[in-house]
Amino acid sequence: MSKFAKMVASAPILVCLAVILGALPVAAAPVNIALNPSGFGLPSPLESDPGWGGGSYPWEIVDGLRTYPVWYHGLALAWNGTYSPGGTTTWDSQVTIDFAEAAWFDKVTLWHHSYFPISNPILQYWDGSTWQNIAYARNPAMEDAGGAGSLSDYYTFAPVFGGKVKWTLPAGSSFVPGAANHVWLYEFEVYQVESAVPEPATTLLLGLGLAAIGLAISWRR
Repeated sequence: MSKFAKMVASAPILVCLAVILGALPVAAAPVNIALNPSGFGLPSPLESDPGWGGGSYPWEIVDGLRTYPVWYHGLALAWNGTYSPGGTTTWDSQVTIDFAEAAWFDKVTLWHHSYFPISNPILQYWDGSTWQNIAYARNPAMEDAGGAGSLSDYYTFAPVFGGKVKWTLPAGSSFVPGAANHVWLYEFEVYQVESAVPEPATTLLLGLGLAAIGLAISWRR
């Protein structure tokens, strides 16, 4: 068989292989379902407490910016009632994100102006009729976004399905000694992660495709 004839014979196999490989699932990047830099519509932060002063900008906690050049952005929350650091919060503070539609999610990441550690925040999701508590693992101050000062606060948990998520700081929550006297939130991220595990049928097709490649190569020898 001539070289040209071998190439023609191999072409359908290689085309089929390309189609198979193109259909394989790839690892999906986490999707932040709270993101809305437009400043209107959904997802919406407007069910959150309004904050005060330089921290009364709820739309900024879903604008995709984890920090700013100056401090007066985002939402100020959970004051201890004094001008001294530490102590406990004087009233309930909460942040609620209403999604565009109900979704599965398994991670919340908050970005605080500086890091104001506080005990026992409550994380909940809206199941369509009531708020359900989320049992989470928390890892604060893992990353620094720079700028005016902004540190991460990670919450991971088993996947839940809901149309909203709420983060609450109950009255009487304790600030870690030496921390500031309030919480200042810059960004609220909620992540929906899709599985990238190939289905058995797809794996079988991949195996057949690889065998076809081997056959095509052997024909060229």
